[in-house]
Amino acid sequence: MRNRALLVMNMQRDYIGVNARMPVEPSQTPGLLEHVNALVDDFAQEGSDILYVMNEFSSYDIIGNAFRRQAALAGSPGAALDARVRIASGLRFAKRQGDAFSNPALAGYLAASGISELVIAGVFAEGSVYRTAKEALRRGFLVTIPSPAVGSRDERRRARALAHLPRIGAAVADDLP
Repeated sequence: MRNRALLVMNMQRDYIGVNARMPVEPSQTPGLLEHVNALVDDFAQEGSDILYVMNEFSSYDIIGNAFRRQAALAGSPGAALDARVRIASGLRFAKRQGDAFSNPALAGYLAASGISELVIAGVFAEGSVYRTAKEALRRGFLVTIPSPAVGSRDERRRARALAHLPRIGAAVADDLP
């Protein structure tokens, strides 16, 4: 199953941590962690790639940082992966925009590795998960979104994003793939 990879999106302290600056809906965090970690375990066991994609915003983006409540500033403790997230590889890709493909190193890695299918989990359903899925589909990848492993700032936004993803060509699964 080498042609399949898991993208773990933005599972950072500033989004799911106890003192998160821009938190997902708190009731979602325990299930989100459980399901993301189960995916990491499954992908590691099958020998598929696990890529951690994280926001790292420049401290010079004053307006954006104000909107984001200073979350995930490059080099800050809040930009680090939350300690409860299982780490099964050193494959990490930083980004400064919602779409993970905004970091060209990601596309280069996927192409060099012959990966054609992406499973995208993490936060935010209506933001990074949606934008990354849309760009991955545009680039010809098969995309699956395991709904139990996706979080958002509120349940309505999450539900709306998950309902819209199949309309753009992504598979949304109620069970973990």
